[in-house]
Formats: sequence, structure tokens, C-alpha cells
Amino acid sequence: MNVLLQSRLSALALLIVLLLTAAPAMGADGPIAAGQRVQVDFTVHLSDGSLLITTRPETAEAPGQAKSSVYMTLKQSGPVTVTAGPAVDAPRLPIDKGFEGELLDQLGRAVVGFAVGESRSLVLQSTVVPDLPDGERYLRLSRVRQRDRRTRIQRSQFVEAYKKEPSKGDRCPFEPPIEMKVVASDHEAVSVEMISPDGAAIATDFGPGVIKDKGDKGYEVHLAAKVGTLIRMNQLLGRITKADEQMFTIDFGDLFGGEALLCELTVVGLAP
Repeated sequence: MNVLLQSRLSALALLIVLLLTAAPAMGADGPIAAGQRVQVDFTVHLSDGSLLITTRPETAEAPGQAKSSVYMTLKQSGPVTVTAGPAVDAPRLPIDKGFEGELLDQLGRAVVGFAVGESRSLVLQSTVVPDLPDGERYLRLSRVRQRDRRTRIQRSQFVEAYKKEPSKGDRCPFEPPIEMKVVASDHEAVSVEMISPDGAAIATDFGPGVIKDKGDKGYEVHLAAKVGTLIRMNQLLGRITKADEQMFTIDFGDLFGGEALLCELTVVGLAP
């Protein structure tokens, strides 16, 4: 190889190295690309401004921050990992995916084109799965919820919940304003009696209700079950769409309960 050709090849090789060194890595200094795994922080509010879910503990505990009646907590606080781009092999039914699954899928689609450290405000909406069977979409429930006067709970659960050993006569909060009184205990279980103030208002997962004391037969919770109320059952978010004097119906077809969610999203960094 002559000296001139060797010199030109060496110069070309050096230029390629310099270009590769200067080129930003996708998702590091450049935009996030589909298929990359990234860590994100997010805070989601309902349209009325109440907090629905957040990865930021300081936001959840901020003074004056109103939490929604359907407020959700993540299993772990701090940034979560999503895969940029459309979801692959989505569950067949909404119940298999849940609210959090749909949220993370939508955030994954949204982060494509973000830079690490970038924050944006988004409006997120879901839709009803086409041809969703009624049996998977609607839940019909009684407006009167029957409750036993006495029940038994595992001793370990009592100790974990109240951070103390059970003692006969102890009164502990249950579902305010309902209390439970310890009537007996052994090394395995605790027998408790519910103290239910007749006529008192109570907040439930199905909206506001009123307590009706039935003596030895227990007590009832009579639900208001107002049409339009958002309902959360574990990881499902739905909305009451029908109600009469005896029954009400919850629609779980839209995983966001028909809400337009207001989301503050930040790409914290790339995930391993």
C-alpha cells in the first residue's frame, strides 16, 4: 500500500471515530426511541384537580393536596419503568390489565421523542374495548350492604394493623365512624364486635352511605349510589351509570372511568 493511500485511509478512520464519538446516544442526549426502557416520574390528577396517583411521595403528602375518593397508591414509590412505544400483547380484557396497566402503556407511548430530564403536561384518555361482553364490562350491585355484628380476624393481622396485642374491651377504628371492640382472643384469632352508630354518614368505595343499626342482626350500609360517581375496586376504575331504589350499575369498560386525566410526566433516565 503506498504512503498516500495509507495516509488517506488513516484520516478517514480518524474522522469516523470522531463522528461516532460526537454523535449523541439515542435516549441519552437525543430523543427516546421506541423499544427503549426508561424510568419516569408522574403525577395524575382528575379533571376536578384532585390527586389520583403519583410516584412522588412529596406530592402525595403536600399540605393542601386534595386526594380523590378513588386515590391509588403504587406498590413502591419512586420512578417506574416503562417501555417506549406501543404495548405488545395487550391483555384481552380490561380486568386483566387494570387502571395501572393502561396508564403505564399510555405513558410508554407518550415518552417517544422525549429527552432524558424532560417534563411535559399530558391529557390521557382511554376508550371502551370494542365488542366487550356485558359480563366483563358491567357490575350490578345492591344499594344496601349487609354487615355482620361479630366476626373473627387473624391475630397476626390485628397486630400488624394496630401495632399492639389485642386486649378484651379494646376499641379500634375500623371504617370511621364504625369501630370494632375486642371481645375475645386466642393465639390464632381475635373476636371483635362492630360498634355502628345508627344514622351516621360513612364514606365507602361506592360513594357516601348511611349506617342502619340492626341490633344483633348486624348493621346495614345504605348507599347513595349517585349516577356519575367514580368507583375504584382494587385496580379497576369505573363509573356508576344506572341506579334505582334497590340496585346500581358500574361500568368498567373504560379503564379511566371516562375521565380525561391530567398528567405531569418526567423522564428520569434510561432503565437497565
